[in-house]
Amino acid sequence: MKPFLIKYFYLVVLIPVFICSCAEEGDVGPQGAKGDQGTQGDQGEQGEQGEPGTANVIYSDWISFDAADWTLPSNFFGQMRRTYPIEEAAITESILNAGTVAVYVKFTGTATIIQPLPVEQPITQTKSQVLNHNIQLGMINLLLFNQDDILDPGTIGTGNSYRYVIIPGGTPTGGRGGRIAGVDLSNYQEVKVFYNIPD
Repeated sequence: MKPFLIKYFYLVVLIPVFICSCAEEGDVGPQGAKGDQGTQGDQGEQGEQGEPGTANVIYSDWISFDAADWTLPSNFFGQMRRTYPIEEAAITESILNAGTVAVYVKFTGTATIIQPLPVEQPITQTKSQVLNHNIQLGMINLLLFNQDDILDPGTIGTGNSYRYVIIPGGTPTGGRGGRIAGVDLSNYQEVKVFYNIPD
């Protein structure tokens, strides 16, 4: 082989070896500077509002009055009144201190009417009467008396019913029946929808 071709052959062989040896990986360099923050994406569409819940809210069924459960009439500061005691363990110290208890009655006659207590109208007699309630530990008491005399107000019996709703931690803002958490407690239909209470 001619000397020129031999030299050329060695160059062809050695150059790739040299390049490969130079291409070996070196030490990792320092981290580069943090890039600019990208632009914020568009806000997604707002989801549909969920159904009002009944979390921590306690409600009774519609319970028919039993005439036999009324106490005998007793004189209370010049008024003869009867009491209808309802035992309810959910009336705790916490409810007494910070909760709200709303009571509704359903009088059945020519039309069914649902009203919040207090009710001021003829109920068992043709005269003006008051049906109200108070609460104590473990108890709801319905109170019935005549507004303008000290006679026995009588009793509310079967065919009429009551229901109560116990709302922890609320404070009414005044008015007949009060308001709480954006709902008018004097409006039974509004309360039923807001707290998702079944019929």
